[in-house]
Order: sequence, then C-alpha cells, then structure tokens
Amino acid sequence: MQANGPLQGLSVLVIEDAAYVRRALVNMLGRVGGAHMVGEAANGEEALELLGTDAEPAFKVMVCDLNMEGMTGLEVIAEAGKRFGAKRPAVVVVSSYTDDEVAIKELKELGVSATLGKPVLAGQLVEAVTKAAGR
Repeated sequence: MQANGPLQGLSVLVIEDAAYVRRALVNMLGRVGGAHMVGEAANGEEALELLGTDAEPAFKVMVCDLNMEGMTGLEVIAEAGKRFGAKRPAVVVVSSYTDDEVAIKELKELGVSATLGKPVLAGQLVEAVTKAAGR
C-alpha cells in the first residue's frame, strides 16, 4: 500500500464474491488510492458482520457487487441502511449489470453514490470512492 493518495486515512470494505475481482479491487484501492484500511467480504453476510453492530460502521465506504450468491448487493445496501441509518457507509457499486434499469432505479433510491461497470479501471474506482467519501 502506498502511504499517500486520495484515499489516505479512509477505510473501505470490498464486497465481491469472485475472489480474483475482489483482490484486484483491494489492490486498486490500497496501492493506487492509498486507502488506510481495505476489508474484504466474499458475500453479503460476511460484509454485514465486518461492518459491525455499533452505532458507527467499521468502514466509511462500501464497494459492492450486485449479483452474489445468497444475499444480493441490493440486500446488503438496504440492510446496512437499516442498521446504521444516516451513518451507513457511502456505497460505490461495481457490477456487470449496470444496464438493468430496475436495479439502477433501486440503487438511486438507496442513495448509492456511484455505479461502475466491470471491468473497472483503477482511476475510475479511486475517483468514485473519493467522491463517495466526500473528499
């Protein structure tokens, strides 16, 4: 991980069921963006466990896939919203299904900051996470 970058000091949780994609996203955020802490979850249940149950979530931003086994990305985002309310982590969706109008409408209603199509470039991801974090 680089010491400096637009994501320096930021904690990000990557939620992606495909291990090779998850690793790539983690590397982009850490090495290119300089994120302080990048957590990894292979599914929605694991993501919610890592977010915690305290009043404050353990991560400032979630980078989330939509189409996962078990709990979908939409379900994870909705549950995080119920659990943390206004303190829910900002969300950047990275998915192959960015042309699904129903899902895009639902994502907007859930307050998702950005939706990126796969494959995603490091610069796109870092920029979207930076904006989602309000930097």
